[in-house]
Amino acid sequence: MAIVDLFVSILFLFIGTFSLSAALFDWNWFFQSVNASLFVRWFGRRGARFFYAAVGISVITIGILMLTGVMN
Repeated sequence: MAIVDLFVSILFLFIGTFSLSAALFDWNWFFQSVNASLFVRWFGRRGARFFYAAVGISVITIGILMLTGVMN
Protein backbone atom coordinates (compact mmCIF):
# COMPACT_ATOMS: atom_id res chain seq x y z
CA MET A 1 0.00 0.00 0.00
CA ALA A 2 1.36 3.37 -1.02
CA ILE A 3 1.55 6.30 1.35
CA VAL A 4 -1.10 8.16 -0.64
CA ASP A 5 -3.51 5.21 -0.31
CA LEU A 6 -2.89 5.08 3.42
CA PHE A 7 -3.47 8.82 3.73
CA VAL A 8 -6.75 8.65 1.78
CA SER A 9 -7.94 5.69 3.85
CA ILE A 10 -7.24 7.48 7.12
CA LEU A 11 -8.90 10.63 5.75
CA PHE A 12 -12.03 8.62 4.91
CA LEU A 13 -12.05 7.14 8.40
CA PHE A 14 -11.71 10.59 9.97
CA ILE A 15 -14.43 12.18 7.83
CA GLY A 16 -16.80 9.26 8.40
CA THR A 17 -16.23 9.35 12.14
CA PHE A 18 -16.79 13.10 12.16
CA SER A 19 -20.06 12.80 10.24
CA LEU A 20 -21.31 9.94 12.40
CA SER A 21 -20.37 11.81 15.59
CA ALA A 22 -22.21 14.93 14.45
CA ALA A 23 -25.33 12.84 13.84
CA LEU A 24 -25.15 10.89 17.08
CA PHE A 25 -24.39 13.85 19.35
CA ASP A 26 -26.69 16.28 17.47
CA TRP A 27 -24.12 19.07 17.22
CA ASN A 28 -25.97 22.36 16.74
CA TRP A 29 -23.03 24.11 15.12
CA PHE A 30 -22.79 21.32 12.54
CA PHE A 31 -26.45 21.27 11.59
CA GLN A 32 -26.66 25.08 11.48
CA SER A 33 -23.82 25.30 8.96
CA VAL A 34 -24.66 26.36 5.41
CA ASN A 35 -24.14 22.92 3.85
CA ALA A 36 -25.96 20.88 6.49
CA SER A 37 -28.85 23.35 6.73
CA LEU A 38 -29.86 22.37 3.20
CA PHE A 39 -30.48 18.78 4.35
CA VAL A 40 -32.21 20.04 7.50
CA ARG A 41 -34.63 21.99 5.29
CA TRP A 42 -35.21 18.99 3.01
CA PHE A 43 -35.51 16.21 5.61
CA GLY A 44 -36.00 18.01 8.93
CA ARG A 45 -33.48 17.84 11.74
CA ARG A 46 -34.08 14.17 12.54
CA GLY A 47 -33.93 13.15 8.87
CA ALA A 48 -30.70 15.08 8.39
CA ARG A 49 -29.21 13.27 11.37
CA PHE A 50 -30.15 9.91 9.84
CA PHE A 51 -28.71 11.04 6.51
CA TYR A 52 -25.37 12.09 8.03
CA ALA A 53 -25.22 8.91 10.11
CA ALA A 54 -25.69 6.83 6.95
CA VAL A 55 -23.06 8.87 5.12
CA GLY A 56 -20.67 8.47 8.05
CA ILE A 57 -21.12 4.70 8.21
CA SER A 58 -20.68 4.42 4.44
CA VAL A 59 -17.51 6.49 4.40
CA ILE A 60 -16.07 4.57 7.38
CA THR A 61 -16.81 1.31 5.56
CA ILE A 62 -15.04 2.54 2.43
CA GLY A 63 -12.04 3.61 4.53
CA ILE A 64 -11.84 0.17 6.16
CA LEU A 65 -12.15 -1.58 2.80
CA MET A 66 -9.35 0.59 1.42
CA LEU A 67 -7.13 -0.14 4.42
CA THR A 68 -7.65 -3.88 4.13
CA GLY A 69 -6.92 -3.85 0.40
CA VAL A 70 -10.37 -4.96 -0.74
CA MET A 71 -10.83 -1.65 -2.61
CA ASN A 72 -7.84 -0.53 -4.58
